[in-house]
Amino acid sequence: MLALDLMQALVFGFPEVKPAHFAESPIAAVPLTDWKRFAKSFINAENDVTDSFRYGIFEMSVRRLCDLGLMVKPHTTATRSGKLVWLATWEAPWTLKTFLADHSAQYQTFCTSMVDYSHAEGVRDLVGRAVDTRIATLSGLLAVAHRAGLQGLGTWFANGAEREAFSHTTALFQLVNGIF
Repeated sequence: MLALDLMQALVFGFPEVKPAHFAESPIAAVPLTDWKRFAKSFINAENDVTDSFRYGIFEMSVRRLCDLGLMVKPHTTATRSGKLVWLATWEAPWTLKTFLADHSAQYQTFCTSMVDYSHAEGVRDLVGRAVDTRIATLSGLLAVAHRAGLQGLGTWFANGAEREAFSHTTALFQLVNGIF
């Protein structure tokens, strides 16, 4: 199922009558045009569960969905390939089906997550510091936090081998770093 309504709104512009959550950037002092460019970079058109158990159009992790109250009882389990993944139970009224069907709720969850991360010391302390040949900006650091969590952000930032090992995260950082 494609998340066309949200993707179209972010790519082609919002309709004249905007829901309140589309009217402005959720992060104070970030212009809506910059926010839309940033948010667009995260959209997974498949709107499903990825092989690494990330959910929806913004590929939210189980641990983050637990942090935000949409899931409870996180635990790890091994996949058929032996990789450990996080699983949890959806908190009512949410189920996998209702979450994937509600693109607006997915967007609100993504916004809430980014606002929360934007206030975290682990993110704010790194803004303006050099990582490889680039100066880290809030948008770049939020991307890494989204992919790796706050603890993972610290490890990724401090260790070039981690940035190399998690090349998809590094590529996302490079894509959005400097937007704001």
